[in-house]
Amino acid sequence: MLESHSLATPAQDTGSIQLGLHITAGKKSFEESVDSLLAKLELIVRSRIKDLFKLNLSTKKHIVLLLEGIGERLWNNKLKVELSEEWFYESDEHKKTLDTYLQQVVHFYFAKLCLMKLLVQKGVLHQNSPFQLSQTSLSKLLCSFQTNLVFYKQTWLFSKQHPFSWLKLSDEELLQLIDEIEQSEIIDGDENKILAVYDHYLRKGPSAPVCQWGKSYLKNIFKDLIWVRHIEQFQKPMKVLNLCASSGFFLSLVSADFKRKHDTDIFHAFISQNYYALETDYYSFLFLEMSYLWEYAALSCVSQISYGNVLHYDALRTFANPSLLDNLENPVLSSKDELALIQNPKGIQKRLFQELLSSKKMDYCLMDLSSISEFSAKEYALEHPEWKSFYESKLHMSSWYYILGLSKLREDGILIAFDQEFWPTAEGASKLRGFVLDQAKILEVYDFGTKITPKYLYVLQKCSQKEFRDLHCPQIIRLQSDIGTVEAAELRKQVLDLKNSSDVYVKDGVEIFLSALDQGQLTQNVWNSFQRFKELPLLERLQTRSVSLDEFFIVRKPQSQDGIQGTLLTAIPEQKICLKDNQFYDSVVEEPHLEIIPRIHHSLSLKFVCLLLHSKIIQFWSLNQGVGQGRGWREKDLKHVPLPKLSLLEDKGLKLQRQHQYYQALMRCDFNYLRAGLFLELKSGNHETVIKTLECFYDEIQRRKAVNQKYDFLKSEEVPWHAYKDIFPQSSQCVLKNHPQIFVKNDGEASQFCFLKARMAQHPDNQRTYLQLISMDNKFLSIDADDVYLSLIQSSLDGRENLFWDEIEEIITLPQDLSSFLSFCQAIWAERSHTEKQICEMIQVADEIIFRCYGFDPDQEDISLSSQAVSDIKLMNSLV
Repeated sequence: MLESHSLATPAQDTGSIQLGLHITAGKKSFEESVDSLLAKLELIVRSRIKDLFKLNLSTKKHIVLLLEGIGERLWNNKLKVELSEEWFYESDEHKKTLDTYLQQVVHFYFAKLCLMKLLVQKGVLHQNSPFQLSQTSLSKLLCSFQTNLVFYKQTWLFSKQHPFSWLKLSDEELLQLIDEIEQSEIIDGDENKILAVYDHYLRKGPSAPVCQWGKSYLKNIFKDLIWVRHIEQFQKPMKVLNLCASSGFFLSLVSADFKRKHDTDIFHAFISQNYYALETDYYSFLFLEMSYLWEYAALSCVSQISYGNVLHYDALRTFANPSLLDNLENPVLSSKDELALIQNPKGIQKRLFQELLSSKKMDYCLMDLSSISEFSAKEYALEHPEWKSFYESKLHMSSWYYILGLSKLREDGILIAFDQEFWPTAEGASKLRGFVLDQAKILEVYDFGTKITPKYLYVLQKCSQKEFRDLHCPQIIRLQSDIGTVEAAELRKQVLDLKNSSDVYVKDGVEIFLSALDQGQLTQNVWNSFQRFKELPLLERLQTRSVSLDEFFIVRKPQSQDGIQGTLLTAIPEQKICLKDNQFYDSVVEEPHLEIIPRIHHSLSLKFVCLLLHSKIIQFWSLNQGVGQGRGWREKDLKHVPLPKLSLLEDKGLKLQRQHQYYQALMRCDFNYLRAGLFLELKSGNHETVIKTLECFYDEIQRRKAVNQKYDFLKSEEVPWHAYKDIFPQSSQCVLKNHPQIFVKNDGEASQFCFLKARMAQHPDNQRTYLQLISMDNKFLSIDADDVYLSLIQSSLDGRENLFWDEIEEIITLPQDLSSFLSFCQAIWAERSHTEKQICEMIQVADEIIFRCYGFDPDQEDISLSSQAVSDIKLMNSLV
């Protein structure tokens, strides 16, 4: 009976394929039928849940490990799984873990049926195998057809016991599924249906985020990259390493082009000999194997199936120092490996692992890092010493895969990676940035915006010659609008057109530009120039109008207590700027991080430079260079701070009276006079006058900040009445016992009331707030007064437990007149606010002057230059 419902029947004479009996003229598309098929299969799977509890201990162990791995990814904590019905319905966490696993079973079984139909239709498997034992028939058929495949007993094809082998379908259930599969377009078109099933699981499964790998946009961009054309030409065997291969996304893109061009022999040689793939996640690896077989068989009616170089293993284990190779060939499996159902490779797989361990000759490394799960990088580095030197706090684990990929490439080899992380600016990726700068040229960085998952695409090229790396400028491609409005072919054309140009392409929400800095100017700090292009011309103008700080100053770490700090110039003056907590000071502070010391006596004023280092223009520069952030300023960063090109010669015609006028204008905060006068001084070349006046700005800003420091308590969210009282004149206060506006109600003797705690309460009749005190023996005392007084009394009671009330009344003092006290508080607040406003205005005027010191002058006679300066200043102000 089952034979009449077979998937396909190879013709006996011609080799053509005859369709089964139930195929109709109008086939349903794969997309139309997949939801229906999976829904039916899910009903069957859920009806067999109790079969899970009857399995042998070995199979149960694998399922428990798989469930614990799912639980760790879902909830970021370890679940202790018990394979029992009671455990699964014990909590929502347990139930969702089970639901995720059942979805995996459904999608795996359906993908397996699709693959079997393809192999039958292509003539690889023969008609004479019944489908009652579909869970084992594929392995039996492959064994009989290609006997050397029995060496790969580690895989799902030949394993008798694995987490998905328990499902048994009845004849009737299987026939219904086969009928629907035969009436759908399983192998029509170029699409890899194994990949489509896996994508369906990611999109609709209960555990995974929305994934858009099927987007034709990503495919079109990826296919146009130069590595695809190289493989198609195949002038020599091109070795490709596919790390984090997932379900075979990269492989399906390559094979789709080969199918259209009918390069079957070339593709067979490539996929069987020169394509290497590793996947850590067990479920993804199952689909990788099936996807590999699909691509191999779908190209033509092949005479044999080659298993290929695919391996279920932790890819990071293939990175090793030569001295550690002997110890890493059979590494000890960790708990993380156990959850991924990883086993040490044996036989042919072990030889493949050893080849990958020592290989450094790959032409291409392709990586899908979008689903890299987080685990303890610190713990991993302790277990695997080869990664210890690359560990840093806040590290995202995908960073290490770039290091691994580059270590496997030959000279000029290409690394292509999809990722969810933007490591050029990530806080925990400084060592990765340093490694990339030492090993590769950054060719292209794509930011697809929020509409695509994964979000970023990186293209790097291995390069050992420093002079070539340092001169290279990375290219940045950003998409800010809906990518559906931008043709992939047009985007790639613009990318190639701008390869050797400093122009910027902006159209339809697409920005294509070169980095503001070449790689020789980049450091381990964050690369903020990768995120913006509008600042590029501005940074260039700033650089041409300035000199580096190290031309006038020496930057060093503070001297030790004995005064010995290496070899420095003996003529260095004692004056210096100190850096502490990311702030610059013109005098010595305790334990400064760095010191800036003049090289000669007659240099730029230290106070002027200190004001520059806090200015908007240097904040803008540091933001784009990625310095002064995260871990703070570093010695090499400070050396390259741009200083304005100003004349340092003293103006002999300088009149002290005019200098005194600027000082008096500053004291009375006449900022309009200061602007007009100092802008004119700059135009006239009287730079010394401007510098001396800005020194006064620095002194006055610091003086007013010091005045306001004693009022820092006003920054509190609540009104700090107690802090106001502490600075209120004592002559205007009196003790609580004699205060005329405080009313205390005590039922007993004050000398017998031992205070324990206080709380605010409300009278039941008028809802008026009062303060209720509770004694050690649970007696009560109530205080009626204005809310301000109640707040002052309550705060004054802190730390006075176990004192008697008559003692407390003699200790606590309060403002005698509430209105005078409130007026005092208002005056303090107004004074501080007024001083803060003056400080902000001084800083703003100082910034306006400093912008002009660097040549950004809105008052130039040339209208175009004036307009450009206004635009530049506005942009810098908006970014800091």
